Amino acid sequence: MLDRAAKAVEAEGLCNVELIYIDAEQLDYPASSFDLVLCSSALPYMSDIPAALRLWHGFLKPGGRVAFNCWSEASFMMGPLLRLVAARHGIELPETVEVVGTPERCRAVLSESGFTEPEIVVEPSGHHITMEQAEQAWDGWMKNPIFRPRRTDAAARLAGMRDEYLEEARRRSTEQGIWDEATAYFVTGRRA
Repeated sequence: MLDRAAKAVEAEGLCNVELIYIDAEQLDYPASSFDLVLCSSALPYMSDIPAALRLWHGFLKPGGRVAFNCWSEASFMMGPLLRLVAARHGIELPETVEVVGTPERCRAVLSESGFTEPEIVVEPSGHHITMEQAEQAWDGWMKNPIFRPRRTDAAARLAGMRDEYLEEARRRSTEQGIWDEATAYFVTGRRA
């Protein structure tokens, strides 16, 4: 991403852009350094979303804005389906939209983090997927460290639940396939 951004900066002839590879939850800048903090497709994966937003709030100048996007709690149904199957067996999997999976939660976390004037644009979206894609989603979930249980014995047990997961997917299938919601929220807040 940084390489592509550098090429874009160079193509535009911009001289006032600095690209840095850094952990967004461990930033160290003076207070009131920025007019805008933009987080694209990453906030739900932060280890402590409210803490990240509070940190960014401090970096903004008065009147500065934060902007991020996230997804509805029903989006990418294969993840919620995997959590449902795992829960039947006493395995709790991380939930990436627990803090921001509804417009109300987005407003609340902004307010708790010191932001005012929350604006949330809801963009409904989704499509049907095939059973083959549901199987591929399983393979993706099993490889993704974000969604693995912390205990290795639970991870091994989870791997044995593939057939149960696929049966749940088949139950949701129609002639068009399995509906996979992908509703996005585009969220902004202002530092007073």
